[in-house]
Order: sequence, then C-alpha cells, then structure tokens
Amino acid sequence: MGPQTKLVNKSNDISSQAVKSFAQVVSNVCDIPLNQLPQPCVKGDRTAILIPEDEYRVGIETCQHNLHGRIIWPKGVVPLKIDVVRSKLAPGWKSLAKWEITSLGKSFYEFSFSSLEDVQTVRSVGSWNLSPGLLKLFTWSKDFNPNIQHQTTAQVWVRIYGLSQEYWRPKILFAIAGSVGTPICIDSATNKSRFERDFGHFVRVLVDMDLRIEPKYKILVERIGFALIATVLVTILVSSIRH
Repeated sequence: MGPQTKLVNKSNDISSQAVKSFAQVVSNVCDIPLNQLPQPCVKGDRTAILIPEDEYRVGIETCQHNLHGRIIWPKGVVPLKIDVVRSKLAPGWKSLAKWEITSLGKSFYEFSFSSLEDVQTVRSVGSWNLSPGLLKLFTWSKDFNPNIQHQTTAQVWVRIYGLSQEYWRPKILFAIAGSVGTPICIDSATNKSRFERDFGHFVRVLVDMDLRIEPKYKILVERIGFALIATVLVTILVSSIRH
C-alpha cells in the first residue's frame, strides 16, 4: 500500500508541474501600463505611432558591431538553410570571440559581432566561399529592408583577352576578374585541362558586378618583373539581375 501511495503522489506532482498559466509560460509579456505607451493617431488614411526615441537609440547601440550581407547563389542552386550557412562559416571565423547570423529574406542576412576588431577581421576578406554561394559583407545601415533594396548588382560573364596559357589557372583568373566584381566561377571551356583545351582565344569568368560602378575594360596584370594589359568585355545576364 505504501509504494502505491508514493506512486500516486508522484503522479500528482508531475500533473501539478505540467499545468501552468499562460502568464507563466510566456515570460516576455508586456508589463507596461497601456496609458504609459505612446498613443496612436490618424494621419491621412493611416494610423501613426511615435515610437520611444530612447529605446530606438538603445537598439542602434546594440547594432554597432553588425554587418549586413548578401549571399550570391549560382543559378539553379537551392539556397542553403541558415544553420548550414553558419556551419560553413564557422571554420573560417573560429578566431572570432562571438558572432551570430540572422536571415532577413531575399538572400540578405545580418551578422552580429562582439567587437570592432572582429568586424574588421571578416571585412578584410572580399567574399566568403560557401560552396555553393558567395557571401558578400557590407556596412550595416539603419532602416535596412531587403524587400526594397534597389537593383544594383548583376551576374555578368566577363571575357578576358590577352592571357597566354600559363595564366589559365583558377586562382590567377579569379584574381584578375576580382578587379571587375566578385568572381563566382569559370566556364567549362576555360576549366578544361591543358590536354583537353582546344579553345584559347579568351577566358570566361562569371562575376557579380556592381552596376553603379563603371566597368573596367583594361586591367594591368602584374607579376614579378613583368606586366601585361588584359582586355575585358562584359556581358550582363538579364535573368540574373539581383535586388
């Protein structure tokens, strides 16, 4: 009888712990009296509300070590989930004290860092390769809305003339194409091995280019003790224009 009584009592304890009020479950409920909150008003055909300026300034302060970013996904690639993006960035950012990523939609993200030094560290790299996809980071700005970002970049095919065969190596080609925009990939013909390549008129590199910047058509390519001029032609892919 004793053990049965103990079992019933334990069951009652579990039951009492499981039943919680709504207020107990939700810990971040509004505890500010309604009469202390800003009151809405009507302006034209809209309802307007004046938010507390001091709270907004605190919000700005908490974002002082933030960056915005956009991931350029190659055409046909399914965007990675945010936890996968985080795991791909982790090895390259392991020296950072603390950081977090928040998805904003439209391939835009917001990154939070714990110090200015960490911000400078990640900004020192032009782009981060996620295989697939390239992450481009840019300065944080207030009132950022990914849904109304202006059309400023496009994926373009860059033809580079004037490079002899010893220059046809991905790292060299990406370095040269980086003068035009963010390099994404080289085409299949350019990527062929020396023994398979039957076309050597020009190399072709897919680049994400800022449309606000005047394209460069002549690039001085230098190596130790030598320099040459590479000619660049740009073809914009209308279907790849990004917002």
